[in-house]
Amino acid sequence: MSHNDKLHYNNTPEIIKNFRETWGPTLVAWDEATEEMLAIADKKIKGLDDEISELEACRSSKWNERKKWEQWKNKLHALRSPIRKLPDELLSEILQHQDNLIYSHYESHSDIFCKAPMTVIASQVCFRWQKLVEGSPILWSKLTVDISMLAWSGRHPLDLSLTLNLPLYMNMNTNTGGIPGLFLLAEQAYWWKSFKYVGERSVWADEALAKKLDFPLLMELNWEAACDIPEAIEREAFNCFVRHSPRLYSIRVNFISELPLSISVLNLDSLITSQSDLKGVLDNFPSLKSLDIRFYEEEDSEEPIEQQEMSGSYPNITSLSITHAFRQGASLKVIFTFFSFPCLRELIVDHSKCEWPTEAFKSFISSSGCRIQSLVLGGEMYLELSDEDLFRALQCVPELSSLQLHVPDDYNPYSLPSHRPFSAYLLEKLMLNGKNPDSDIIAKPRKSLYN
Repeated sequence: MSHNDKLHYNNTPEIIKNFRETWGPTLVAWDEATEEMLAIADKKIKGLDDEISELEACRSSKWNERKKWEQWKNKLHALRSPIRKLPDELLSEILQHQDNLIYSHYESHSDIFCKAPMTVIASQVCFRWQKLVEGSPILWSKLTVDISMLAWSGRHPLDLSLTLNLPLYMNMNTNTGGIPGLFLLAEQAYWWKSFKYVGERSVWADEALAKKLDFPLLMELNWEAACDIPEAIEREAFNCFVRHSPRLYSIRVNFISELPLSISVLNLDSLITSQSDLKGVLDNFPSLKSLDIRFYEEEDSEEPIEQQEMSGSYPNITSLSITHAFRQGASLKVIFTFFSFPCLRELIVDHSKCEWPTEAFKSFISSSGCRIQSLVLGGEMYLELSDEDLFRALQCVPELSSLQLHVPDDYNPYSLPSHRPFSAYLLEKLMLNGKNPDSDIIAKPRKSLYN
């Protein structure tokens, strides 16, 4: 080893010491800065990866949307062709859409019914339509019929066999002369999922017919009563359905004078009724979550509503609708005073011409401890509710997220007080979300209302 090498070797520890003292802090700081930059880079890369994933998902979504619009465009082009040139797929879709329109129309217009289901009429157009309709079971899952029209009864077994055991949504109308058609339809009652019936109720109380009835799939029952049917026959006819419907969860009996409380449906979820014995209804259906009760007393009636043994708490009720409440607000006041619904989230007071019970409502909210999130007030016969009454009502429901004020079509907030339910000043205090074609005001109260 040379002299210079020995000198360099002997000075190495000193050189290292001097280097650390001079550049050490800088290197440490640089190392820390590098770690921070690496963390930033990783975060940036992850963010870009997420954005790329979102863009890819968005691209896929937009591409699917484009495909739908392309299909819609092709269908529109096809619709410009003669019907005989329409592809079977499009023609089947048109028939299905028309069937849905007819079914929904007759749900709201119970005084008009088809002489035969739309599918039967369509199958008689030509051989091609018959083949198409008979090969589309979905077209046979919603039937709207007048069973007194016996012209259809001869084809009935064939027509219903085409449902291929799909759950049936049945609208039915009959009269005294319609029993033969009724017996034919009853043979398919096993597949009914939703059933609306308008007409003579006495035919359902027939002992021979009752033995045929079994509704293991029935979930919704819309039972519109005829006013001239004796109560005993009415109850027996109604019970004929309820006894054989283990899955029934929704009943509408809004024109029966008194709901047969002798029956009990443990899994009943929603009920629309004119039954004035509200406590009896609530006690008889413990699982009830949605109740629409309708009072049809005359407006000028002065008879007091029975109030004995009417108190009770019902924690399952989440939606309560009160319709046609007259008697100067007696119906509303009784409900707000004697009943408690701790889990109530929606309250509807509609088509009720009466005075709003301000203090009773405040006490009702306080005692129930419910947190109402949706409130609907008004109707054609709107409540006698002043701005101050509404403000005080809204102060009781601070968690309210939806407020609907139903007003007449010719509503003018600047008219005389006797001709309007709510003033222009009130509307200025609401955050209006829009106005629907029925002139209903949909709004959310401003926070200042709760102060």
